[in-house]
Amino acid sequence: MVALGLIACSAGEGSEPSKPLPREASKPPQATVRTVQRSKDKTIAEIVLKGRVVITIEAWAGGQSPEVRAERVAQRLNEALELGATHQTFKIEAPHFEEAIVAFGRPIITATFEDQWGTSISRHSLIRQWHRNLVAALRLSEPQTRDDIVLLDEPMRTDVPLTFDAPPLPPSNDGKTVAPSRAKPKPPAAARSSTKKARR
Repeated sequence: MVALGLIACSAGEGSEPSKPLPREASKPPQATVRTVQRSKDKTIAEIVLKGRVVITIEAWAGGQSPEVRAERVAQRLNEALELGATHQTFKIEAPHFEEAIVAFGRPIITATFEDQWGTSISRHSLIRQWHRNLVAALRLSEPQTRDDIVLLDEPMRTDVPLTFDAPPLPPSNDGKTVAPSRAKPKPPAAARSSTKKARR
């Protein structure tokens, strides 16, 4: 019993205070794919990020269905996010004479002629629409920076003298405005008498 008490005391005295466990690093958002049946013969694929549809693929291209294409795009997108990509990482470039959304020098998705024919939207407009949606979704999951803050009220300047509007002039009996008199006010009678005595 004594030995156990000594062991317990020594363990309590010599042990270091418990340190808080490190917080788990925040995980980047994950892109997912869902299919939508537009009609009996047409199924489209949507890439969803942070609950928002960022890219919609409606056409076959390169022998791949919209769902297969979307799965490949979502995989590349998630790989870029795992590497720490932010909304500023994704750019529109033309690495192979076709405009694509690129991250870390790797194309994420390219707007093809099939996409243009399937949506009746030009490739130029379509790739920019996808890019705007992607950037908007990523900004929701990123901490706000000073560049994102819009200052609505400018700070007060101290080098400009403050001006105040004068009150309106009272009208006279005939209805006309009476201008203020510029004559110096006369001192009271007691002050005038004391001034005369001082002069004498």
